[in-house]
Amino acid sequence: MNAGIVELRNGFSGYPPFWVEAVVGLDNLASQKVAAKILTTDCNPITDQVSGLPALQYLRQFATGS
Repeated sequence: MNAGIVELRNGFSGYPPFWVEAVVGLDNLASQKVAAKILTTDCNPITDQVSGLPALQYLRQFATGS
């Protein structure tokens, strides 16, 4: 995930900052740990629109490369 974000930052060089969102099911503890480590520990409880199941939404804004 870190490598992908670095690639996006470089690819969007000169553009405004961008957001990365992760919607993770409440039962997916491994993905919750990754999202908390890479994106933020401040997540929002939501209902996933696709599955209809409870989930957590993680959001983080990244600056682009210059």
